[in-house]
Amino acid sequence: MKVIVTGSEGFIGSNLVYELIKRGNHVIGLDKLRAKKSNHLKKKNYFFFKKDVKKKNIKKYFNNADCIVHLAAGTNVINSIKNPRRSFEDNLTTNINILEIAKDLNINKIIFASTGGAIIGDNKGKKTDEKSEANPHSPYGAFKLSSEIINNAYSSCYKLKVINLRFSNVYGPHSIHKKNLIPNIFKSIVKKKFVKLNGDGKQSRDFIYVGDVVDAIIKAIKYKNYGTFNVCYGRSITVNNIIKKIENISKKKIKLSYKKLIPGEVKHSILNNFKIKKKLGFEINHSLDLGLKKTWLWFKENYK
Repeated sequence: MKVIVTGSEGFIGSNLVYELIKRGNHVIGLDKLRAKKSNHLKKKNYFFFKKDVKKKNIKKYFNNADCIVHLAAGTNVINSIKNPRRSFEDNLTTNINILEIAKDLNINKIIFASTGGAIIGDNKGKKTDEKSEANPHSPYGAFKLSSEIINNAYSSCYKLKVINLRFSNVYGPHSIHKKNLIPNIFKSIVKKKFVKLNGDGKQSRDFIYVGDVVDAIIKAIKYKNYGTFNVCYGRSITVNNIIKKIENISKKKIKLSYKKLIPGEVKHSILNNFKIKKKLGFEINHSLDLGLKKTWLWFKENYK
């Protein structure tokens, strides 16, 4: 199978590309940035092009593709609050460009990286499924929800099979974004720096290991229909408790400093993964402890 992966050099993208290649797929990676360390760049069935998928002159790279996995996104909750206009362009403009290319080239399978917590909003610790009322607290959540609606419209009008995967809080090897909690903690331990936390640490998150997310994406590629699915661990844990777990795993005492929770940031988020288990046969293969141990080993080896 020929798979196009946008955002191929990012956290989830690099892990996905590696697994797709291992399973014998032909992969084209598109990203406006090139990672300093990539574990797949020299593979014979992987071709990388440094391209911004927001541009309209990229159609030729999608020729004869069987599937597009659209992971490229130039924003997050915090950046969307700081610069909503640019975030709007990065998300919706890019997404529509991908949909138009798929429509023109008859690529009927698209996997779209969405978000659960930012779309649903604060669920006060109660599990929410895909039918729960959306209540975005940030421009980022609103943009992702808008993209899902557009994806569903294209699926209906043009017979595309667009699958919206609502990721919870993904962590694991190759996650180096300074705004992400778990990699930020591990990097701070290795470099012996303070961990700066938003809020009082009582906010809760649904953390899922990147290997399980990659498995969900691959199962979605094989799915014969379209729709929206939560990709999550299905359990929540407070930030303070995740810090305790990391201290136990790393055998290091973490230095903390707290600041106010950023407006637009969700305080409590937990998703329900019943639908993806039933429809796609998805299963969680990494407990939180196992995933954290694997992530810690990667950071120790790569951030010295």
